[in-house]
Order: sequence, then C-alpha cells, then structure tokens
Amino acid sequence: MKRLPKFSYGEIVPVEEIAWGSLWFRAISFHTFTLPFPVIGYDPGQVNFGWAFLSQAQGQLFQGRLNPYRNTVERLRMTQAAIHFLRNRHASPLAVAVEGASHGALYGQVPLAENRAVAVLAFSGLALDQIRVVPPLSVRAEVFGDKKIKAEETWPQLGVYGPDGRKHYDTASALACALYASQTFQSS
Repeated sequence: MKRLPKFSYGEIVPVEEIAWGSLWFRAISFHTFTLPFPVIGYDPGQVNFGWAFLSQAQGQLFQGRLNPYRNTVERLRMTQAAIHFLRNRHASPLAVAVEGASHGALYGQVPLAENRAVAVLAFSGLALDQIRVVPPLSVRAEVFGDKKIKAEETWPQLGVYGPDGRKHYDTASALACALYASQTFQSS
C-alpha cells in the first residue's frame, strides 16, 4: 500500500450546515498536511456530491445535496450554482480534480457525465490553472497505491449524514481527488 501524505486529522469538526435555495451542504473542517499549492477535489453526483478544498494549513470538506430534478437543465444550473457558491468560499486553488466515470457502473452515467461537463465548464470559468477529469481507479492507484482501496473504506469517519438520514461518503471521494491533484499536478 502506498504511503499517504502526512495527514493530521486533528479534530474533524462539523463547521456548519447551510441551506441555500434548493441546495444543502454540511461542512467539516480539519488541519491538513503541507501542500505545494491549494487544490480542489470534486465528486459529482446526480443528487449527492462531495467537495474538498485543501490549502497549506487547512482542509474543508462539503457534503452537498441537490434537490432531485426531473428537468435536466435545472439540475445542471444548480450544479453550476453549487460550484460557484463553494468556490467563492475559498482562496484561489491552482488545480482541480473532478472524479470521472466509473466504467463498471450500469445506471445513471448520462446524468453524471452531464454534471461532470458542467463542473469542468464552471471551473474553467474561474480561471484555474489545471483541471482534470480523472477516473476513480486512477485516483485510487495514485493516492492509495491500490485500485481496489476505496476512500470511504480508508476514511469512514468522513461519512456525513444528509438530510435524507443516510450516511454519504462523497466527501471522502472528493478528498481523494484533491490529494490526487496535489500529488500529480504541477504548480505554476
């Protein structure tokens, strides 16, 4: 197993719960390791999504939830709004890794592809230096040293209860994407 960067969880502190229009977020904050530059990891979803912002001193994770939309255009607009809302809360990152498609999944891949495309466009509009869509197996191989190891198994403490009463691990996947960005992207 690959050695993870030094990661001082310190206290994982629930910071706030935010209801913003038809979006819901729960934030958790922790002390992080030394990174060469600030990064974002994003795990898109049709309804639930994860966001990780890592800077040189602190990490902040958001478990988000979009109201389920039957209208594709409205879902995509809310995905873009969520990205802009969260992006405006943090210092300028230099790189973003968006979790790509899981090619073994049978259902829901079209809406997820649409959400990924909107995410890339939203991040592009924020003038970031580097944006990549990275397959989950590539993230796992780089961050954990093994494609079979899942973020939610490595960091079960990052599970967040959503308004639906279920525990979601999108924050853990987003954190793995952010670590991927910090380990593989070049600072400029």
